[in-house]
Amino acid sequence: GKKFITLRQDVNCTGNFKLGLSNEDGYACLINKGCVFICRFDYLYGAEYPDGGCSMETFTNDFMTEIESVGPMRSVNPGDTVRHTERWELKPIEETPDLDCEESIEKFVNAYVK
Repeated sequence: GKKFITLRQDVNCTGNFKLGLSNEDGYACLINKGCVFICRFDYLYGAEYPDGGCSMETFTNDFMTEIESVGPMRSVNPGDTVRHTERWELKPIEETPDLDCEESIEKFVNAYVK
């Protein structure tokens, strides 16, 4: 769509699928079994991200789906530390949005994520 990207797992697919993108909104959701898992993270404008500028990646195959945020690349000297924080939420949902309809997805995001 023009506002949202959705990915569906296909248990009959024998291949792997990975998608990475620059996610400036700082969240990704995974809907499964009547719940939504929300992964929130900070996006740093102007920072250099790995894998062609990806701050978020998702992967799926016939038995799993994952979402992960990616921190910006930084030089680290001995004794230095770098921190990248994800904030997780798991919420029950009353209804799964129609993933072919951006209006339905936007309504869902406004109710559960924003």
